[in-house]
Amino acid sequence: CIILFAPVLLNKLKIPHLIGMILAGILIGEHGFDILARDSSFELFGQVGLYYIMFLAGLEMNMEDFPAIRGKAIVFGILAFIILFIIYSFPRIGRWFLRKYEDGIVQFIFILAMVFLAAGLMELVGMEGILGAFFAGLVLNRLIPPVSPLRNYLEFVGNALFIPYFLIGVGMLIDVRVFFGHIESMKV
Repeated sequence: CIILFAPVLLNKLKIPHLIGMILAGILIGEHGFDILARDSSFELFGQVGLYYIMFLAGLEMNMEDFPAIRGKAIVFGILAFIILFIIYSFPRIGRWFLRKYEDGIVQFIFILAMVFLAAGLMELVGMEGILGAFFAGLVLNRLIPPVSPLRNYLEFVGNALFIPYFLIGVGMLIDVRVFFGHIESMKV
């Protein structure tokens, strides 16, 4: 209900829905009216939401600008081998899979699996999983046309479920009393 009604209500107040989700999390969390506990589901879906944000960011990158920064990107890629594996294998695996299976739901689940695999591989080598999710978005970018059912599925599920869950969970962590309890925090 929060994911449904917070954007509707806050749009009327001309507050962006992303901010609205965080405000809703503040209100329902333990530091607000204590309506919902930030349990393991918020941690899980919050992590998924964070990965999803980074994946969509990578998916939205304009790869035509890549040649201008190619040198820096290659140096960065060399520093983390697990990155050169995502970059090399994911497009090939993705191309093969998306050609072989045309069912939109199967393709959607495959892309999610690739995002979480990339995040897990990055965590395996001691880096942040969000970096892997971002790279998955970058390397799968060309395989998912901007106007396609698959892109619509990906954006819809992310914007309707994972990202709001993440934002509400972030809001639930915020203790507004800290802002008003200390002069120093007000300065910040």
